[in-house]
Amino acid sequence: MQGYEEIFNQRGKSYHLAMEKYPHARDEEFLAATKRLLQKENCVILDLPAGGGYLQRHLKKGVNYLAYDFSGEFNDNHQGIKKCREGRIELGDESVDEIVSLAAFHHIAARQEFYCEMKRILKPGGRLIIGDVVAGGKLDRFLNGFLDTWNSMGHNGRFITNNDINNINRCGFKVKFEKDQYFWDFSSQEDAIEFFRLLFCLDLKPSDQDVIEAFQELGVRESKRYLIAWELGFLTCEK
Repeated sequence: MQGYEEIFNQRGKSYHLAMEKYPHARDEEFLAATKRLLQKENCVILDLPAGGGYLQRHLKKGVNYLAYDFSGEFNDNHQGIKKCREGRIELGDESVDEIVSLAAFHHIAARQEFYCEMKRILKPGGRLIIGDVVAGGKLDRFLNGFLDTWNSMGHNGRFITNNDINNINRCGFKVKFEKDQYFWDFSSQEDAIEFFRLLFCLDLKPSDQDVIEAFQELGVRESKRYLIAWELGFLTCEK
């Protein structure tokens, strides 16, 4: 299994370009994560891995935002984002109030080390919010099927299972699991196609019809906007 750093050292800039060109496409996804945060004034919130720091504008004013990433290759100036390892973050014990790890958990290889490190840096009563694909659903088939076919690096994500919940519990967290269904939002089908080509680095060049058929498998709603159904599982882990 390729790790996060190896993958996004190659794909990071394409991913970042998608997020720059369509910054509001995933607004509902970021809301699904941030609504699970307490966001008390002056609290410290860690975004990990942060990519290009996309979470920050969805947080309340008055919180202190920290951004670390395992790759650091999403843009050229990194926007203050620091590079770290999966199992070691250069932060003090009990120094962070809340952590968000959104849509990247399936690329984290050293999971037990990751859980223990998150527990180390969280304050008592702190929260780790993990949002990712649940094993066995449409998104599992999209990412480990369609994306695996059309990205030259392939895709072999390890998605959320009951084993993950049990292992996080064993690390000393109290875990609550929920699913959120929402949409990725575009002004047109053409914009959605471009976003997917960039975000997922579809360098083996599927036809537009191939991409549209993948959209239809996920679920599409068309009115004044072009909406693609999306769903993540959220683990709210309290120390």
